[in-house]
Amino acid sequence: MNAVFTDSGYFIGRLDRHDFLHQRATTLAAKYDAQVTTEFVLLEVLNALSGAATPFANRGGPVVQSAPSSAQHHYLSVLNTLL
Repeated sequence: MNAVFTDSGYFIGRLDRHDFLHQRATTLAAKYDAQVTTEFVLLEVLNALSGAATPFANRGGPVVQSAPSSAQHHYLSVLNTLL
């Protein structure tokens, strides 16, 4: 498996074609078979995309905890260990 650790910049770049990291994130997605990330990164992405003033920003935890892993996306669970 050819995997890369992805941070919030990768996800935001993949989701927003106007983001300055969009082309780089698209290139990485094509180059690697799988992406590995943590719940902290996913929470950061949800927070960035929802806006800090919205109620959704404070409810990202359950969404991230239920995120499934797949052949192409691997989530390192750290919240249950730390909390």
